[in-house]
Amino acid sequence: AAAGGALAQGILASAALRSRGALTSEELAPLAVEMSDFEAGMGKVQPSAKREGFATVPDVTWADVGALAELREELTTVVVEPVRNPGRMEALGLRPSCGVLLYGPPGC
Repeated sequence: AAAGGALAQGILASAALRSRGALTSEELAPLAVEMSDFEAGMGKVQPSAKREGFATVPDVTWADVGALAELREELTTVVVEPVRNPGRMEALGLRPSCGVLLYGPPGC
């Protein structure tokens, strides 16, 4: 029953915030999102990839895509290496990139 009460309070608080409009700078100043907030939310939110019920894994290999050795090497350096070997980045005083934007139609 306590969980249901907390849920009801959360719904009422959320509705109240939406109905009152934007918060002022003074109201926002003391607010902070901390790691514990994300950890609490992880148990309540399901990532969209899990909601779909499956993940698509292409059956295309680098051998199927010709003449892209330079691009493959760059992607490996930017995406794979910082994940596999974070100590190397730290030793060089580098911060890993925040992400890589891939664009274009699927399959290209």
